[in-house]
Parts: sequence; structure tokens; C-alpha cells
Amino acid sequence: MQKNKVFIVLTAALIIFAAAGLSAQSMEIIDDLLGQESANFGESVYMITVGGGIVDESASISEAMEAASEKKWIRSKTSADDTITLGEVSLLTMKALKIRGGLMYKLFPTPRYAVRELAYLEIFRGEAHPNNEISGEDVVKLLSQAISWKEDK
Repeated sequence: MQKNKVFIVLTAALIIFAAAGLSAQSMEIIDDLLGQESANFGESVYMITVGGGIVDESASISEAMEAASEKKWIRSKTSADDTITLGEVSLLTMKALKIRGGLMYKLFPTPRYAVRELAYLEIFRGEAHPNNEISGEDVVKLLSQAISWKEDK
């Protein structure tokens, strides 16, 4: 289990920050996120917006939340300390990485169809219910697999 976490951290770090030097802040956020049973909204948004090139890795969590809010990807009153759901992570990931999605996602770009699209693309496996809480480790896995999928296209 410990080897698996180390592998995930290294893989995610390499994929997400391949183009730039890895800052201590980013590693600290990855570390914090990996230890969370229910992923923190702010740290998840930070990872997704950095992974999608929306904000620089030197940005703060509040700057990442603000950038996502300005793009209307999240409600402006969402707290960084809230927990995040699989649907919210999926929708943010699709928007940040500009994954086009199928017909239903194009008609209804909601967490439900974002989850279905990422499951269809085999970016993640398992229970695909948009309202399920997601662990920090699963956020990092989903994001790194989505980035890998996007790079292969």
C-alpha cells in the first residue's frame, strides 16, 4: 500500500508538472491531498487548475478557487474547506483540460454527464455516482489519468 502511494505521488508530480519545475508548495499540496479520506475542495481545485494550465503552480489555493469561480466552474460561495464530490472533480477536470465530451455532455455539461464521460473514456473505474465523496488519492489518480489520456490524443 505504501509503495502504491509513493508511486502515485511521483507519477502525478511528473505528469502534472512536466513542463515546469516542481515547487515545494505543490508537493505540499499533493502530500496533503493524498492523505485526505474526503478530498478538500480548495486543494482539488488547485491541482486541477494547475494541471490544466489555468493557474501557475506558484498560485495559492485561493487564487485557484478565484480563477475557477471567474470561469463559472464553481459557485463563488464555495469554501475551499468544503469536501468535493466525484461529479465536481469530473466536471472541473473536463473543463480545465478541455475534454470535449459526448452529445449528452455537450447538451448538459453537468457533474452527472462529466462522470459518465470520464468513465466511458476509462479515465477512472469503479462506482461512478456524481454525488459520491472522493478521496484525495482518487483526485490525484483521476487527474493524472485524464492528463495522460489528453496527451495521448
